[in-house]
Parts: sequence; structure tokens; C-alpha cells
Amino acid sequence: MTDRVTGKKAEAAAVIIGAALGAAAFLLPLQSFVLALAAMLAAALVLWRHEIGVFLSVGLIPVCPTTPLLGLLLITIASFLIRKFLKGSFTFKQTPLDPLLLFFAGAMLFSSLISYTRSSSFTALVIHLIIITFYFVMTNTITNKKKLYAVIAFLALTSAVAAAYGVYQYYTGDISSDAWVDTTMFEDIKTRVVSTFGNPNVLGEYLILVIPITMAMLWERKSWLIKLAIGGLAGIMLLCLIYTSSRGAWLGFIFAIGIFAVLRDRRFLALCLIGLLLVPFVLPPSYINRFTSIGNLQDSSSAYRLSIWLGSLKVLQDYWPSGIGLGLEPFKLIYPKYAFNAAYAHHSHNIYIQLILETGIVGFLLFMGILTVLYKHLFFGYRKVKDRFLSTLMIACGAGLAGYLVHGIVENIWYNNRVLLTSWVVIALGMSACKLAAAKEGVEAVD
Repeated sequence: MTDRVTGKKAEAAAVIIGAALGAAAFLLPLQSFVLALAAMLAAALVLWRHEIGVFLSVGLIPVCPTTPLLGLLLITIASFLIRKFLKGSFTFKQTPLDPLLLFFAGAMLFSSLISYTRSSSFTALVIHLIIITFYFVMTNTITNKKKLYAVIAFLALTSAVAAAYGVYQYYTGDISSDAWVDTTMFEDIKTRVVSTFGNPNVLGEYLILVIPITMAMLWERKSWLIKLAIGGLAGIMLLCLIYTSSRGAWLGFIFAIGIFAVLRDRRFLALCLIGLLLVPFVLPPSYINRFTSIGNLQDSSSAYRLSIWLGSLKVLQDYWPSGIGLGLEPFKLIYPKYAFNAAYAHHSHNIYIQLILETGIVGFLLFMGILTVLYKHLFFGYRKVKDRFLSTLMIACGAGLAGYLVHGIVENIWYNNRVLLTSWVVIALGMSACKLAAAKEGVEAVD
């Protein structure tokens, strides 16, 4: 009798679901119906296994718009918490960054409460809190090296797809805007690729973070065929990075790859030097001229940034203790009163100035504390790790973040939410590698 009732319920559910899908297929355009069906299927899979949500959330960063990506993060977090509730276990695997992250979240909450545009600041706060919570989910989900490698491999593959699209844009001129090209000083550069990020500088920030961790996979595979494939993925990303013509990103990447070479294998330094010597014979002169123009105030971009920095520093003189509020809207409201020549700007074009402006000196110091603890574990701990892949990944995460932070001198590298998410994902990957190394070898990676 029980089996018969259960069977009838299943049949009824199937009829209802089939009717709903049929109605949706009839009412919606085909593309919208397919997307809605894919979204529902993905949500069901994530609610079934939150590990799938972590895998998809990380891998889809370069190819998925921000809003659905944030939705996926929320479903993943909900799935993780539901799993904890059903198991009756609310213990979490901690990382050394956890206390500082909580205090940093508190500083952002305070910043939102005292904001000059409170509504927009709370929107920014929600996004930050979702991403920080996802950091905790990641570090509690990546429990073995197989999962860690799978997440990185998927991210590398999708990033290479996005980079390949950027290369396609370069050779076809298929970009949405030519506003990024300074035709006065660099008339030979007709295209700056943006790929799926809509901004060449943002694309450059993303690639700085991802290329080093893609290279780290080389230390896990012995097959030269697989190593060649991984090198190919990194090569496509590097080519796309060049075609962004983002000087800040170029500098950040050089800094990142230099750290990677020094800490992992100094033979890479020789390869890097050979590569630099070959650059004039490989790249068009226009790219060489653009790189050597760094700091040239005749360039409209450099002059524009200098003007914004000066105005932003004037704002800091009055608001450094508490900040003006989280997000971009408070800056756009306050900055024009202090501006020099560049009277309009979305942000300060410097992550360090921007952090103080948004969260005050306390938020800035907490972020610096997070970086200090992070690098203590990554750069001082990798020497004690015997597993070559884990130690290389620790170096790669630290190097990529270092290059990213160098780029932050001339850009607000948290302007784009997908790149903001990527930076915390890289931090989570680095700390996960530290935890796995400590568990595997029975010792702490750092004293």
C-alpha cells in the first residue's frame, strides 16, 4: 500500500513538473526557456551537492555575468548550510584568516551605516559578504588535493576560453567600444581587447591572478603531453594579456612572474630574461612604445589618473578616520567637490586610497593584516611543504595576488565584482593548499 501511494505521488509530481515545463516552453522564447531550464537544473544539482556549486562558481567566473554568478554563490552557500543542518554538525574548518575576515566584514558594515549613500553601500556590502562567506565555504569544501586540482583545472580551462575570445577580438576588431584606445600617442594600437569583462584593465587584472595558478598545474603532471596542454592554456592567456595593452597589468604580471621564478625555480629567471630580450623582435613597436610610456604625463590616461589621485588625497585629508562609505556611489558624490582637472571619476584608480576612502583607516589596516597573515603562510610556509604541487600552488597564489596588488597602485582592482570574487577565490585556494599540506605531512605549514 505504501509503495502504491508513493508511486502515485511520484506520478503526480511528474505530471505537474511536465505541465509546468510545457507551459514555460509555450510562453517563453526558446533561448529564454533553455536558459531557465539550465538554471533550474544547475540549482537542483547545487542543492543536492554543494561541492558542485563550488566547482561551478569558480569555473564560471570568466564566462558568466555577475548577477547569475552571485545567485549561484547564494545557492551554493545555502546548500552548504543545509548540509550542515541536516548532519547536525556546525563545526567549521578554520583558517588563520578567519578572525581578521570577520573583523573586516564588521568594518564594511560600519562603513555602510555611516555612508553618504547608504542604500548603494548596503548593496555593495551584500556583495562583499556573499563573496567572503563563499571563501569560508571553499576552505571547508576543498578537503583533498584531487578537489583542489579539479577546481583549478576547470578555472584554467574556462579562463583560456575567455582569453581565446579576447585574441579573436584582437584579430577581428570585434569589440564594443574604441574608447580605450589613445589614438593621439598610440595611433598604431587600434584594438584593446576586453573579452567577457568589458574593460581591458579589468581583463588584465583577472589574467594576472589566473595565469600563475594555471602554471602551478605543471608540477602535478608528469606527462609531457599534458604539460604541453597546460602550457598552451597559459600561453593563450598571456597572449590575451598582451593584447589588453594594459600597462598596469603588464607591470603586475612581470612582478608576479618574477616572484614565481625566484621562489619556485630560478631557472625561470633565465627564461624570463630571454623572453624580454626577444620582445622587441616579436611584438610590434607600438606595444614597446606603450610600455615605455609608463609615467609619461603627455599620455591622457596618466594625466587623468594623476589628477584623480590628487583630488582623492584631498578627500582623504577630511575623511580618513571613518571613510565616506562602501561602494562607488559615495565617491561619485563627494569627489567632485575636491577634484582638480579630472572632475568626474567613478573611483580613485588606486585600491589603497579607495580602501581608506570607503572603510576608513581601520578597514585599511585590517586588510593589510589579512595580507600579512596570508603571505606569512604562503611565502614562509612553502619551504616546509614536501608536496611539489601544493608548495608551487602556494607560491603561485601569492605571486598572482602580489602582481594584482601592484596593478592596484594604478587601478581600483575591486571595481569589477567578478575580479573581486576571483581575488578571494585565489586566497581561498592558497589557504586550502596550506591546510592540505599541513594535514598530509602532519605538521603546520608555518610555525
